[in-house]
Amino acid sequence: MSKTDTAAPAPVTASKTFHSCNPAQQHLFAVRPGVSVEDAIEVASCLLASALHTVRGAAVEHDDEILFGAIFQLEAVKAIVDAADLAAPAENQEGGE
Repeated sequence: MSKTDTAAPAPVTASKTFHSCNPAQQHLFAVRPGVSVEDAIEVASCLLASALHTVRGAAVEHDDEILFGAIFQLEAVKAIVDAADLAAPAENQEGGE
């Protein structure tokens, strides 16, 4: 038996609903199960980058300290998501941006 025969399968997403849309708190959207976690993390990073861009613009325009706090929180989550990039070799993850 070769090494590739015993390799663990690549991790995939589970179903996770989000965005309640009515008083009954029914969720309208969901993450689909079975998508490569690597692909899901890449998309999450792109969505976080877009959210950061939007919130930074609003924070500067309105000089709003609450929005500046949201920037910090989004930056922290994006850093975690980017650090969890499963495609990057471990030696490239340390200390890089």
